[in-house]
Amino acid sequence: MRVLLLAVVLAFASGCATSAATTSTTSVRRIGKATEADRKLVAEVRDQAAALLQGQAELFWEAWTKGTPVDVEAHYASHEALFTATRFEAVQRVRAAEKDPDGRRALHFLESWLAGEILARSTAEHSTRLAGIEAAATFGLDGEKHGWRELEPMLAAEADPERRAAMQQAALPVLHSLGEVLHAKRERLEAVARTLGYESTLDAAAALRQSSPAAIDALAGGVLAATDGLHTKAFTSLARRQLGTELGALRRSDMPRLFSSLGLFVRFPSADALPALEATLQGLGLDASALRVEPRAPSGRPLALAVAPPQDVRLALPAAARDWAPIFHEAGLALHAAHTAPGAFEHALLGNEASAEAFAVLFENLTTNPAWLRDQTGMTAAEAAAHASTAAARRLYQVRRHAARLGYQIAWANGVDQPRALYRAAMERAYGFPLSGTDAAWYAVDQDEWLFGADALRAWMLAAMIEEHLVATHGEAWWLSAEAGRALAALMESGNRETPDEIAQRIGAKALDPQAFVRQLEGRLGVLLTPPPAPAAKEAEAAPAS
Repeated sequence: MRVLLLAVVLAFASGCATSAATTSTTSVRRIGKATEADRKLVAEVRDQAAALLQGQAELFWEAWTKGTPVDVEAHYASHEALFTATRFEAVQRVRAAEKDPDGRRALHFLESWLAGEILARSTAEHSTRLAGIEAAATFGLDGEKHGWRELEPMLAAEADPERRAAMQQAALPVLHSLGEVLHAKRERLEAVARTLGYESTLDAAAALRQSSPAAIDALAGGVLAATDGLHTKAFTSLARRQLGTELGALRRSDMPRLFSSLGLFVRFPSADALPALEATLQGLGLDASALRVEPRAPSGRPLALAVAPPQDVRLALPAAARDWAPIFHEAGLALHAAHTAPGAFEHALLGNEASAEAFAVLFENLTTNPAWLRDQTGMTAAEAAAHASTAAARRLYQVRRHAARLGYQIAWANGVDQPRALYRAAMERAYGFPLSGTDAAWYAVDQDEWLFGADALRAWMLAAMIEEHLVATHGEAWWLSAEAGRALAALMESGNRETPDEIAQRIGAKALDPQAFVRQLEGRLGVLLTPPPAPAAKEAEAAPAS
């Protein structure tokens, strides 16, 4: 589960650069007919893949809950035979010959996972170089050197907009260094993707998202169109309230400061989210007894691990947390895995990660639901509304950035010239203000080469649709309904086998639709949809709203 993120957090490992998201393969070669030898080889591949993933999850659990050092590279080395052209092509042939729809789908998942792992391993050297640059790079400002990773915190802390712009300008040499390595990495990925039978890296990345470039582009464009008006209202209000300026006058370097000044209006009344989580699950009647919970993990972050679902699912919780959203997110992932019906391991450990992520977002969204906040935390109506509006603004910003980057990435990969101009146009629409030349220079590094944003968009859309469905059928306080819990359990039984569109159809929709997401944000943005009067000319940045 989320192999890339775990590997980055715990230790860099070249063999773990793809998440467990999958699709059918767009092949440009003839793969031939499956033989009995192919079927035997694929059976071995399935056993080895399951063992690798389960062993990897065990390593991560030990690291997360006990601080045990992780050597993921050594673990992958013990399964090196998995990642060969012979095995990959055998899976392709057996998948193409499979008649049973569920069996064929499981083999699609296995094939895509193998492709992702092979692609990631082929660029391990580039990934190591990128990590090294990010860790060691510095930029100079006013005669002092600062680490590259200090840039965002410095931008957030700086009150003077001109100083913020100067900081971003000073960091340009680091962008150039990263961009050179990313260019070499893209060239390597293109070559390897073709050896696997894909037309391009773009097609391989879309396959990992169980989609096509055209469908992902349409999804991104639809999300931007659906949120354009909402974004203009909300961020005009934010720019005026938080920075005392107009939306069109902002720069990219202002965004960390904008969100830092916004902050979280309130903190949760207790650092321990477990009682609220247990009360919510009890209200839904969801059985969490199968979860192995570590309530005082030394890491400051929660983590769900599906080791061998549904029998072995684990949830590590921090001893204390100022924000409950990540805890409920991971709890949603764990519940989804624990309610997966027994079956092919591919449907539980591989499959469509966007579907699992939707249930994680559904539970995370409870922590920004004003009614739930009043019910579970004792917040006043005003406190709950302020917290909800803050979270909704952040989510609106995230979703539009993901959508714009996807559109830019796809257009660039499809051979459209002038990537800097493409990036500039895409992000200007997402942000709602013009980009300077320095802002546009981020085109070389602000990328989504694996199209992860497509999974995020689909998860957010589906989560909003499920929530709207639960409210319509079980009332506003659906988390207090055992019937709602049974409905959720039924939706989670398919594990990762079903796509977000298929799950949307099970709740009565024709397909994913961003309008439920828009309605959810409209209901939570509250006062931010009513901009204050335009600010007069000012000499200094306005004080943050209280």
